[in-house]
Amino acid sequence: MCPDLFKKFSLYFVFWHEILSLSLSLFINKKTDSLPEKLSPVFNIVYF
Repeated sequence: MCPDLFKKFSLYFVFWHEILSLSLSLFINKKTDSLPEKLSPVFNIVYF
C-alpha cells in the first residue's frame, strides 16, 4: 500500500470518527432524560 493512500485513508477515518462521535454525543445529550445517569459516562468513555 502506498503511503499517500494510507495517509488519505487515515485522514478519512479520523474525520468520520469525529463526525460520528459528535452526532452520537448530540444524540445522547438529547436522550439524557430517558437514559440512566450511569449510562452517559460509559458512552462518553467508549466513544471519545
